[in-house]
Amino acid sequence: MKKIISKPCELCGEPVFGRKRADREAYHYPKRCVKCFGQTNPNRPDGRVNTLNRIRRNFPIGTRRTEKSGYVKIKIGEPNEWIYEHRLVMNAPDGWLVHHRDENRSNNDPSNLELIKELEHQRIHHALADDVWSQHYSACIECGETSRPHASRGRCTRCNQRHDARIKGHWPKRS
Repeated sequence: MKKIISKPCELCGEPVFGRKRADREAYHYPKRCVKCFGQTNPNRPDGRVNTLNRIRRNFPIGTRRTEKSGYVKIKIGEPNEWIYEHRLVMNAPDGWLVHHRDENRSNNDPSNLELIKELEHQRIHHALADDVWSQHYSACIECGETSRPHASRGRCTRCNQRHDARIKGHWPKRS
């Protein structure tokens, strides 16, 4: 078996001992000791920090980034404190939502934003036209009527109750 040796840490020079690799007869030697791991390397001009298996950038406060969802976030503090730009622009208190009038998530102009409660926001985005029975169905899939309100999965309230009772084994009652 190979003798375990140490190598110096690239920042402080302390000895760093290798760890046995599980896949073969070899050892892995990290470049830094436990104390120096995660610190910024003064020799790197871009200010990047080595983390476990990847390189992470230290962004300055005020940095903007666009999320996959389309919303813009701004860094407001260390370490890694980010806030949605539209909430920052409107100074939104907890319990209030910020609605984009043109539905463009990256347009955070104050004239395009408004503070509203969640129920009102749902009415705006999930409202049905007066002549539509449900969002995906024009009538009940079992009885074909539109006189009773839509309950769930394309069924009116009566048919949905019967459907649930059938699944549970309560209907129809047999003597």
